[in-house]
Amino acid sequence: QKFAEPSIGETLVRVKRVKRDEGRVMALRPFSGVIPVNSDADTPEFATSGLGFSWSWRTYTFRRFIGFERKSIEIDDIGFTKGSQSDLLDMHKRTVEYVIADHFNRAFGLSGAPRLADDGCYYIDNDRPNPNPEAGRWSNREATADLTIDTLFTAVLNAQRQVSPDGNLYPQTVKKLMIPPAWQKKLWVILESENVPGSNYNDANWARGVFSHKDVIVYPYLEINAIFYWLCEPSSEDNELLLLIRRDPEVMTEWGLTGNPDVLVQRLRADWGLGLGSPRKSIRGGLLEAS
Repeated sequence: QKFAEPSIGETLVRVKRVKRDEGRVMALRPFSGVIPVNSDADTPEFATSGLGFSWSWRTYTFRRFIGFERKSIEIDDIGFTKGSQSDLLDMHKRTVEYVIADHFNRAFGLSGAPRLADDGCYYIDNDRPNPNPEAGRWSNREATADLTIDTLFTAVLNAQRQVSPDGNLYPQTVKKLMIPPAWQKKLWVILESENVPGSNYNDANWARGVFSHKDVIVYPYLEINAIFYWLCEPSSEDNELLLLIRRDPEVMTEWGLTGNPDVLVQRLRADWGLGLGSPRKSIRGGLLEAS
């Protein structure tokens, strides 16, 4: 009996192919600010730039083996041994899924984190430093709250108030909402209600006019009570959560690979890893707590 493996996590990362097994990314802050009134005879005022945060990535080798004794192949009359290559590929797909899911399930640092962002903070965090120290701090973490229209509005408003690495206003737009399965019914009621749910007044539902069901990602592997607000398409350049692939999964079949000539061995080998730069242009999030 075969089950198709879902592939959801890979739609939440930007895929990048690499030749090396590790690397370092150095970011430069762009020239920013505004242009002053400055006549031809005035002293020129030069814009300044500087280094941003740097971050590192690396890939890892993944291997798994399946072995069959010669006799089991000789007496196999249902084709059991023929589907093992696809089983190995399914195992690989499942592994990628769980690794990506682990990143989101520990995005708030509640139980540590598999990786930190370029600023040394968790994927979703408050009191984040800016590359320009004069720009102060910023946050991409919403306050813990129930899933309500007000919660969604506050997140949209905070995204519009987001700042750039130099502290200038850098408004962002919430494009997608991502939630765990247990919260989908509550979000459905919010998005389907013409008026504010539970209100005794005939107030129009703001969220219904801003979001639709096509803007919602129900992520089955999300185990924490949290909502993520995507500020970009996950496959775009603005998403700096990268799936770095050095070697695609390769399956090799060979008799005696492990030394026994009467054992048929199938081996899958792949090399990849996740890397994380800045979440500034891609995502915000908050923990959910039923009131």
